[in-house]
Amino acid sequence: MSLFGGGGSAAQTETKLGNLQVQQTGYNVTIPVVMGTNRITPVLVYYTDFYATEHESSSGGKAMGGSGGKSFTYNASIMLLVCEGGDVTFGKLWVNKKRYNTPGSAHFSAFGGNYLQEPWSYLVSKHPEDALVFKKFAYIAAANYELTNSASIGNHSIEVLGYYRDGVDANVKDCIRGVLLSSQWGVGWDSSRVDAMSQLHSYCQAYNIVISPALTEQKAASEIIAQFAQIANCGIVWSNGKLKCIPYAALDHGDYVASPTTGIHLTDADFIVEGEEDPVRIRRKLQADSFNEVTIEYVSRAHNYDVRPAAEPDQSDIDQSGLRPMPSIPMHEICLGSVAHTVSRNVLHRSLYIALEYEFNLSWNYCLLEAMDVVYLTEEFCGLDDIPVRITKIKDRADGLRIVTAEEIPWGAGHVETADYATDSGYDPLTNVGVGQVNPPVLFVAPGVLAVGGYEIWCAVSNSDSNYGGCIVHTSFDDETYTRRGTFYGKSLHGVLTADLVIGSDPDVNPAHELLVDLSISGGTLSSMAANDAQLCLANDEFIGFRFATLTGLNQYDLFSPVSPATDPFLRRGLYGSTQGGIDGDRFAVCDNRIYRQKITADDVGKTIYFKFQSFNVFNDGLEDLADVTAYSLVITEPLNTDSFVQWA
Repeated sequence: MSLFGGGGSAAQTETKLGNLQVQQTGYNVTIPVVMGTNRITPVLVYYTDFYATEHESSSGGKAMGGSGGKSFTYNASIMLLVCEGGDVTFGKLWVNKKRYNTPGSAHFSAFGGNYLQEPWSYLVSKHPEDALVFKKFAYIAAANYELTNSASIGNHSIEVLGYYRDGVDANVKDCIRGVLLSSQWGVGWDSSRVDAMSQLHSYCQAYNIVISPALTEQKAASEIIAQFAQIANCGIVWSNGKLKCIPYAALDHGDYVASPTTGIHLTDADFIVEGEEDPVRIRRKLQADSFNEVTIEYVSRAHNYDVRPAAEPDQSDIDQSGLRPMPSIPMHEICLGSVAHTVSRNVLHRSLYIALEYEFNLSWNYCLLEAMDVVYLTEEFCGLDDIPVRITKIKDRADGLRIVTAEEIPWGAGHVETADYATDSGYDPLTNVGVGQVNPPVLFVAPGVLAVGGYEIWCAVSNSDSNYGGCIVHTSFDDETYTRRGTFYGKSLHGVLTADLVIGSDPDVNPAHELLVDLSISGGTLSSMAANDAQLCLANDEFIGFRFATLTGLNQYDLFSPVSPATDPFLRRGLYGSTQGGIDGDRFAVCDNRIYRQKITADDVGKTIYFKFQSFNVFNDGLEDLADVTAYSLVITEPLNTDSFVQWA
């Protein structure tokens, strides 16, 4: 006859650490700079006080009857350098596949890198010779940090709220000026060499263009600024001793006022002709270079900064001449889908609608003309009748000739009306959400004939949260120093009696001696056993065997169903010499393979043992601080050793 509803498997003994893996470390690495809010990968800069802890594991949880084993947990104290410091704070933290709302949720201390920053207090007390200040550097640090099962630090990345934030993201103007003016991490120019860029600022505000660049690699400042300028749909010029960024958009919108034209109307009398060349040379872009679909790669803040595409097609041109997609453009400075689509539309307009380029020669009489100026061209031979063009390049020759290159101006290009783009949304589980403490457990000394080595404590443990995954079990004999004993996955079946349990004979065939139980606290369900099988349970202090489980209400059962009393005993009573009887509200637990088993020894009899069950969620995360977990105690008694569980009659 089977006593329990499931078998067990032996626990395995883990091999202690043989090597160490770290995420990233080294010399001469680039210190990242973050503007706006973005996610970056920190670098390990300090590692100390590694230690391994051996644990005795019981075979509880999903298996009963298995033997115990040994396992190890690993800890170390670490510092992770994040980025240039100053006006920097931290948001979410990702550790492997887990996400925390703050570094503090993962037991990290955060240092923003301001000039008043103090050394990490752990190093001050433990390793004062290494307690450096790290001013102007933002980092996170954790003492006694729990490593992975292989003793590696794991993969960490962190959300940084960096410089020039206007809320969450930053305006392009501020980022460009920061690269040029910062003496800490930028070019370090004097402010007199950089324009205020108020027009660029108003354009970006009018079209809601914001960025959050994370500069994680060494690049030329010109390359960085050129990328920012493309996002902001503007051209970069050196004018009157200052660097300026002028938007291409030729229409006013909101607070944005487009640059006025120069009012200069050029005719045949102004063009300088050399040899047989035309006064105005017109070049048309090849159709193969005129793309009708543009895709921007951006990092979606709404999806943990995963890389996502924002595609903008011109369906009319596609239907007419076929699809000509532009190679995808990485713009990881963008973290909002709406911004990515706006930028994609601007790039599409410049690619598809600006097809003509003009070149003409002027004398030094027009020495004040510069790039981004708008002039008007009239040239009878080419059919030009006072058309506006934007100067893109001027080459000055030593003989006083100015060779001017310009592009046509489609007045609507760069003017993107607000559209209803699909929002960045989707399932984004927060893996570190706690599930609260376990329900008050049922603790009892197991019958000696069922315990490994004759001495075990059995624990029926559950939690009412639907996201509960299990718990880490800690024990103590003084309620002060706790030792991690094992991990319990899932829930036990336990609850309370809903009626008095009358003392009876063994086997008990009296239909009036009902065993009525409520398992609502654990959300448990029961089913009847097969013939010649029985399920062991604990009702108050009595071990009982039952065969039948009749549902009487939600999570409520009658375990004494009258079926052929003459041939089928209903209950086995007082098993292993246990004391019979109980009253309404007394504890009840099913002793199946969902019971956690903790080994003890004969020397522990008479002691009080304390248990703490540290809950985790279905992601094996969301642990509470052990100090906040309720302790449950049990006085250890001699186990019952009478083997009275025999075959059914």
